Amino acid sequence: MGIFLTGLSLFILWHFVLRKLPQIVAPIVYRVAGGWVELLRLKPDLAGKQSLWLLISSVFCVAVYRLLSPISLLERYRNVVLTGGLLLLFSALLFGVEVNGAKLWLRIGSVSFQPIEIVKILLVITLASFWRRFRLWLRFSKGRLTGKLPRRGMLFLGLGWFSGLAILVIQRDLGMALLLIGVFFTMFYVATGRRDLVLVGVGAFFLASIAAILTFHHIRIRIRAWWDPFLFFDSDGYQLVQGLYAIADGGPWGRGLFLGRPYIIPEAHTDFILPAVSHELGWITSLCVVISVASIGRSLFELGWNCQGEFRRLLLTGLASLWSIQCFIIIAGTTKVIPMTGITLPFVSYGGSSLLANACLIALAARCVPYER
Repeated sequence: MGIFLTGLSLFILWHFVLRKLPQIVAPIVYRVAGGWVELLRLKPDLAGKQSLWLLISSVFCVAVYRLLSPISLLERYRNVVLTGGLLLLFSALLFGVEVNGAKLWLRIGSVSFQPIEIVKILLVITLASFWRRFRLWLRFSKGRLTGKLPRRGMLFLGLGWFSGLAILVIQRDLGMALLLIGVFFTMFYVATGRRDLVLVGVGAFFLASIAAILTFHHIRIRIRAWWDPFLFFDSDGYQLVQGLYAIADGGPWGRGLFLGRPYIIPEAHTDFILPAVSHELGWITSLCVVISVASIGRSLFELGWNCQGEFRRLLLTGLASLWSIQCFIIIAGTTKVIPMTGITLPFVSYGGSSLLANACLIALAARCVPYER
């Protein structure tokens, strides 16, 4: 049944949406199929749920694609989009359930949901709408005699920086804060070309992150586990150490499907699914997963660069940066390049919230091209 639902979901995605984005069809299919096989190995019951979530996400993707015609509807109702994003964000802050030190989940009965997964999509839409309207003011304000930005531009810039800081401080989620700040300043730079303001904003956030590390024990634990996981192999660094050993033990070709022990890695079905894949299928297979990430990101950036219409160009660039940064954060975290965060690997890790959000991302990207008047 799981194979049938997965195949049906991929067919729905291809027939109604992905035919407009042929360059990312193969990478998406590869990621979905590979992730589902590894989930079947790790937790067969979750593989069945993943198939069902994939079907729901495919239908959701088609619905978003059909409803947003033309895509300019999003710009017209930008205040509604912004309000919806804020409500979802504050719902997690007020009513969320804390998991592993971060308050990110809303739980209704037996169903859990991460509002921040949808919030990051709504943030990209809001930013694309704002930068299209104020990009010229921000771009040329540097040459003014006063050297000052428009007040509304300064206000929005400050709000964007403060939102990332608020997520870092209140939700204690360093990964999501890095993701949102990265997307914010990437879109800002593409829209305005103001490298000076980007450097100031990123520098200020870096200083705020250091202050948060010194303040919050949860973040310090992750930094400590990243810096020397083998020193804390029996406590904070256990997950990362097991992941690194799994990658090393798998070698280039892996131990073989159903022949390894990837289940000894904590949370292997979500955060650490890439080391699990590497353990049984080899780091060559994991490298192919990374290549598929880069291929999708490159294709989306190219489409955004060649897209007609300023709003579409900014929206597609924002979606490309969102995809690329979140994949980099989770891949780098599981391989000890940066501190580990709780972000899932899109279309590979288990998670209904992630599937819905990334299905929405694909629908928006497909609706951006070709240009529609």
